Amino acid sequence: MKGFLIAPLLAISLFAADGNTLLKNLNLSGGSVLQMTQKEVMSASFSMGYIEGIIKSNMFLNKEKFFCFPNKRIKNTQAIKIIVKFLEDNPKKLHEDETVLIFTSLIKAFPCHKK
Repeated sequence: MKGFLIAPLLAISLFAADGNTLLKNLNLSGGSVLQMTQKEVMSASFSMGYIEGIIKSNMFLNKEKFFCFPNKRIKNTQAIKIIVKFLEDNPKKLHEDETVLIFTSLIKAFPCHKK
C-alpha cells in the first residue's frame, strides 16, 4: 500500500525542487502576502499544498503509516515549523529531493512505534 501512495509523490517530485528551494518557499509562507510577488505566493502555496498532500496521504494508511501524529493530526503550521527546523539543522542535506526531506523530517519528529 505504501508503494501505491509513494509512486505518485515521487513522480511529482521529478518536477519538484530540492531542500534549498523548499526552505526558501517555506520561509516565504510566514511572510505577508502583500509584500510578496505573485511568483513567491505561488511557490509558497505550492510547497504548503505539497506538504498537506503528503500528510493527508499518510492519514489514509492504516497499519503501514510512515509517521504517526500523537492525535492523528497536526496543524499545517506545526508541520511547516518542523520541516523548516529539520532543513536548517541539516544544511548538508539541502541538495536532496524535497519529498525525501519532508518524509524524513516528519518520520524523525513523529516515528510510529511498533506494538
